[in-house]
Amino acid sequence: DLVGYTGGGERANEIFASRPAALQMSYMGFCASSGADYMNHLVADRIVAPPDLRGQFSERLVLLPNSYFVTDHRQQPAWAAIPDPSATRAEHPELPAS
Repeated sequence: DLVGYTGGGERANEIFASRPAALQMSYMGFCASSGADYMNHLVADRIVAPPDLRGQFSERLVLLPNSYFVTDHRQQPAWAAIPDPSATRAEHPELPAS
């Protein structure tokens, strides 16, 4: 499923609810849990599915290491880099204190 609950997704969800495939996955168009028991997996990354919120997803997560968009992460501009999860707030003086 590349649409989820976004534009035109009503028809797609009706189809997925009828279980036309034994394994059904959600990806890209709706980067959140569908909450639907008919969707088996969600392709995500650590931004879409942060570790502390993974229990909130009804789907089993297929986590990609850099970005859930199908691109070469080495070509992204520096300003779009996914932050290192071990970085501390002190390393980013541009952010407010709290």
